[in-house]
Amino acid sequence: MNIPFSSVHFLWKIADWVYPPVCAGCGKAGFRFCPKCLSEVKVFTGNHCLFCGKPIPFSQKICQKCHGSPLIITDLSSWAVFEGPLREAIHHFKYQQDIGLGDYFSGFLISLIKKRNWQFDLVVPVPVSKSRLKSRGYNQSELLSRPIARYFRVDHTTKALIRVKETESQFSLSVAERNRNMEDAFFGFPAKLNGRRVLVVDDIITTGATMNQCAKALLQAGAKEVYGVSVAKTVRHRI
Repeated sequence: MNIPFSSVHFLWKIADWVYPPVCAGCGKAGFRFCPKCLSEVKVFTGNHCLFCGKPIPFSQKICQKCHGSPLIITDLSSWAVFEGPLREAIHHFKYQQDIGLGDYFSGFLISLIKKRNWQFDLVVPVPVSKSRLKSRGYNQSELLSRPIARYFRVDHTTKALIRVKETESQFSLSVAERNRNMEDAFFGFPAKLNGRRVLVVDDIITTGATMNQCAKALLQAGAKEVYGVSVAKTVRHRI
């Protein structure tokens, strides 16, 4: 798996040489994410349901079981299944300040986006609440979205889409509860979005509720199309 090169990626290589990392998947010294853990990542291939991850024909976007959920976003994709070493690495990235993983995983998202051939002129991260941003110190989605915008040489902003509703943790909620929880959680600013094709970036997609609500806010504010991408996706119907 080749990672697109960037000057920022080179700077992280220097930082890792000065302060050797440990693998976020297994703890092995000298790697940010070691080759063994990378080999265990289950990368999505073919076409899969945008909501549950189940393999489906290329002519479809949603499987039969997920047809009750409205599809608002133009298109949606994830790099790999949220399990095993990748799950551990994302937990390190999100909760243990292993921020170098943002640049590392953004390379795989860049390759995925190129394969999807999406056309966009603005990149935004999924916003986190003010309380979570204060406690965590950073938005992990922004650490993924900035390298993507740099690579494609398009605008990046955290000002076009904001979170206006404090939501519950999605972890223990059902699909229907997740949809209700995220309803109208975001607001888009028309002055920054009118006619734009927007790429929204997140670390994990579970049911697609968050991405759908981001797309709803962006489209209501005048965006022309909205695409969503994440490092990982949970799979409810096993692959």
